[in-house]
Amino acid sequence: MEQVRWTSAIDNARFMLEEYKKIPVGIFGAMNIANVIARYDRGERTQDLLEELEAIE
Repeated sequence: MEQVRWTSAIDNARFMLEEYKKIPVGIFGAMNIANVIARYDRGERTQDLLEELEAIE
């Protein structure tokens, strides 16, 4: 069940990163999302990171 949360959260983060890139003033949001995704890609699997991923809108 926990893996489902991670998969859903990272998939949404990657999607929202692309959406933020389409907005002229979205670069700051895109940079923040990219940093969170980078932490995930480096193998971080902390509760804090999961909560950050799930909070991306």
